[in-house]
Amino acid sequence: MLRRAITLFLLLMMPQLTFSQEIDDEEGDDGEYAVDSLLRVYALAKSDTSRLRLCYEIAKESNNVDIVDKYAMEGISLFSGTDSIMLAKLYQYYAWSQSYRENFEISVQYYKKAISLYEKYELYSEMCTSYNNMGTDYYDMKDYSNAWKSLYKSLNIAQEHCDTIDICYCYSQIANLYTANKMFVQAQETALKSFEIAMETNQNGEMGDAASLLSGIYDEDDSTSIRTAIGWGMKSEVYLGMVADTDDYFGTRLTDTYGNLIVLYKTLHDLTGNKIYVDSAAFYLSMLKDYASKNEFHDDKLFILINTIHVKHAKGKYKEALSDLQKAENIMKEGGYGYYKIWLYKEYYIIYKMLDDIPNALKYFEMHQEIVAENNNMQAAMEAAAFDARTSVEEENRNIMNDKRLKIEELEASREHYQKTSTTIGIIIATFLTIIIVIFLMLRHARETNATLSYHSEEIQVQQEMILMESENLVDKHRKILQSMNYARRIQMATICSDEELLEVFPSAMYCYRPRELVSGDWYWAMKIGSKKVLAVGGSARHGVPGALVGMLTLNALKDTLGQMSPMSPASPSAILRTVRSKLPEAAKSNKAGATLCIFSHNRIKFAAINQNAMLIKDGEPILMKGDQNKDEFYNVQTGDFILVYSASTKRELLSITPDPNIFCMEMSRLSTEDQMKHINKVFLRHRQSEDLTVVTVKL
Repeated sequence: MLRRAITLFLLLMMPQLTFSQEIDDEEGDDGEYAVDSLLRVYALAKSDTSRLRLCYEIAKESNNVDIVDKYAMEGISLFSGTDSIMLAKLYQYYAWSQSYRENFEISVQYYKKAISLYEKYELYSEMCTSYNNMGTDYYDMKDYSNAWKSLYKSLNIAQEHCDTIDICYCYSQIANLYTANKMFVQAQETALKSFEIAMETNQNGEMGDAASLLSGIYDEDDSTSIRTAIGWGMKSEVYLGMVADTDDYFGTRLTDTYGNLIVLYKTLHDLTGNKIYVDSAAFYLSMLKDYASKNEFHDDKLFILINTIHVKHAKGKYKEALSDLQKAENIMKEGGYGYYKIWLYKEYYIIYKMLDDIPNALKYFEMHQEIVAENNNMQAAMEAAAFDARTSVEEENRNIMNDKRLKIEELEASREHYQKTSTTIGIIIATFLTIIIVIFLMLRHARETNATLSYHSEEIQVQQEMILMESENLVDKHRKILQSMNYARRIQMATICSDEELLEVFPSAMYCYRPRELVSGDWYWAMKIGSKKVLAVGGSARHGVPGALVGMLTLNALKDTLGQMSPMSPASPSAILRTVRSKLPEAAKSNKAGATLCIFSHNRIKFAAINQNAMLIKDGEPILMKGDQNKDEFYNVQTGDFILVYSASTKRELLSITPDPNIFCMEMSRLSTEDQMKHINKVFLRHRQSEDLTVVTVKL
């Protein structure tokens, strides 16, 4: 995956120059057509200058290793010293072709030549690209110290001279190398840095790239860690989906995200046995195949086959999975994909074990363990090399800073000497200037009276222009505030309970969540703790941003409290609410926020609430569930019973429409899930919404 990402990124980062004289603009978008056209023109070229330019264009446009190799070297041999930047690009293209052929020492040699020229002309972004790809070559040469040094040099250059896109990419490359060597803690920290920087500048592609990396970092034995990684994968899918259609690199990262989600759902199925996760894995496999059918990517055939094996394995189709494994092994041998071996042997071991073929299972188990041992040794070497590289690069940076400091001190000394020398001259010049100024002021005073009216007229015009500029600034600020609010809404929607999470806990549940403004003070949450099911609904006494902040503080405190509970520990809703309240800051406590907490266990509901109620429809009769944060209420329930939980703001909205909310609850209990939403629309949409609206129903 690391080599796959690096290869495509290098192709995309090469600056795009036009060659419109020979190629029609409309047909030039087709890469193969463009290269074929350039080759025909090259065959007719007579001068070395024309051939040099054509070699450069062919190497830049082509994705064929043989063509890039041939014409990049031909261009280098034709170079006459007129365009050193073009020579640097040719070095870079040739290095890429040699890297692809696994001639890593030659590749490193030409990357260094390119870097030398880029540094001369202060092309720092191109230097970063070359250092990153040179680091990958060193890694393949098992020269881990130089691999890390190259990546850290790239990061230092990007932080000092380049824009956030280059910085994000450098962090991503370092995180890729950490992940490839199972240094997950360091990989997660680095990927998070990349994501945070991308968020500050609202770069969708870079946010999606970092989120994709984070979706591949998880503990395969911890369902919570896997779900967190799934969340990152879904974020990555959204961000990359906005740019993948126009960028091959981010398109490849989108396919990686689909692959990560397939593996995550397959692993979650292996842990829980829940078949719904197999369906999710199959869904993302279909998404991957559909996207790959519309776009061509490096090693997509093998990548799709590997993910197909994951899904067939999860579905228990072991013989089909074994057949696909053998196909995948042949493709790996032909393409030299050695980095897939550890997965291949492990999958062979598991499949043969499930098919009761013990001899083959033991054979591949031993082969897998050998690679694991090699990787463990490699990981230790990589960790040591990473530390040494950071130390070395930091020491080099300190030396550079010391040299700069000495030069600054020398300049300060020279400046001080110059100032002393020039002071005397300055006094003499000042005397003459004073005389000239006095004469000038006397002359100007005579003209000032006639210029007064003209001056005031110009001043009024300037003030009018300033008022116009302020008006434009106000419009721009309003637009930015609206963008920020929309972004805050997306964050809030990602924080509350999703459709899948709610239906996983309560399959017959229905929810209606409609903020009065862009963000809401209401929230709802559902989760399982062992055999217990938890449903919580809450809301702030205020709307908009203040209400949303209080609501999110309350929801996060609730998640933290529930996350610390053991499946075997007794669950008291009132105790949980008191704990949540104790975690809130004083400003949030005085907000009079409401919260309802229901814990379902063995045909019984434990209930507690703050400033809110709920409704239980039992045997066709409504029962008002009154809440108290100081004690638990218990209700026996059976199949067919109906629970309706709503926020305090929803109750206020309902009372403004109808004097008897019980009638609304009874009507809801008689309807199907789809008809419940229609009924809510019928009741509430006839009136202008004045409160946040949140309703959650569960039919047992």
